[in-house]
Amino acid sequence: MRFHRLAVASTALLAVGIFSGHQGIARAEDVPVKIEETDAAPEPYAPPKGSESFEFQAEVHRMLDIVVNSLYQNKDVFLRELISNASDALDKIRFLSLTKPELLADKEELEVQVEYDAEANTLTVRDTGVGMTHDDLVENLGTVARSGTTKFMEALEEGSTDMGMIGQFGVGFYSAFLVSDRLTVASKHPSDSVQYIWESVNGESSFYVAPDPRGNTLGRGTEITLHLKDDAMEYAEANRLRDLVKHYSEFLTHPISLRVTSTVTVDVEDEEEEEKKEEKEGDEFEVQEEDADAEEKVKETREVTTHEWEAINTNPPIWTRSKEDITDDEYQSFFKVAAKDMSSGNAASWSHFNAEGNINFQSILYLPEDLPPHLQQDLRTDGTGGMKLYVRKVLISDEFDLMPR
Repeated sequence: MRFHRLAVASTALLAVGIFSGHQGIARAEDVPVKIEETDAAPEPYAPPKGSESFEFQAEVHRMLDIVVNSLYQNKDVFLRELISNASDALDKIRFLSLTKPELLADKEELEVQVEYDAEANTLTVRDTGVGMTHDDLVENLGTVARSGTTKFMEALEEGSTDMGMIGQFGVGFYSAFLVSDRLTVASKHPSDSVQYIWESVNGESSFYVAPDPRGNTLGRGTEITLHLKDDAMEYAEANRLRDLVKHYSEFLTHPISLRVTSTVTVDVEDEEEEEKKEEKEGDEFEVQEEDADAEEKVKETREVTTHEWEAINTNPPIWTRSKEDITDDEYQSFFKVAAKDMSSGNAASWSHFNAEGNINFQSILYLPEDLPPHLQQDLRTDGTGGMKLYVRKVLISDEFDLMPR
């Protein structure tokens, strides 16, 4: 059997860091006049009622300027970072609950939910993790300098990294400003009776923290709502979000679900007919006439909007298991999952191995039966090969120069 080029589906686990304008006014006069059209200025931002104002720490503010003014094209990474942070929060509460099971009393489920509102142009990522107190929100999201902030900016200036690697420096949360004009974070910690909100406007040097006026809606965990920019409305679409979650976070341990909206057509019940059915039996002739009329009557229908939660990450990563415990059928099934955008056939062979040293990783190398279409192009073209690098079960990159040009 001859392989023109290797097609690789590879995985690796590495140790990484956690975690005033003028408004146009038209006046009506007795004599019509031509008024030039002007763009109405948006309503000024109003901080949450009863909120405290804080200034971003200098290094954080500097980094935010870089993010806001970034020309980085792959803005999709923001969703990967928010879901990864949610997964970390779930891992933390699960670990703490081993010695304090009462921490799960308010919410036993450990999950991530992604929800969008196309009319309001918002995207929400919610988790049932450990949550944050008032002080946590202030310190973790703005005022306390972290080594990762400085290291990330230095790496950007040196050209040794790009915006897509922001999460590796523990400051991935701020990538949300790539696509949003405003961020609202609601969080509830199990040790605190109050749920708080954190809010900041893109480009501002300050943020606000206040008790959530909605009360305790989370039970426990964190909810991040992105008020999307005009050029980021694609992130309020179910298909786009589903593809992104599957691409980056399909193999995370905790369940991820997407709230999808659909419209169905249902029959409208005839209230008069219902009332007649409840009446006592009357004249037989009259009943027959009613039945005849009912047959001639066309049923009325109406459209109903429904919402349901769709499970996204249903395929566990088999590379974390011992190869002695994995059957050939499981390897073949996983190949179809890992190579769904590369090959539609089966794997001719595979190699599952671990490496230990300065960097520890686990890997599966697949050789497909048929040459994938994307590898049939000229080797001199800008192909991405077939290698995928995962760190802690999250896709970090799938663009590698695997074969020489």
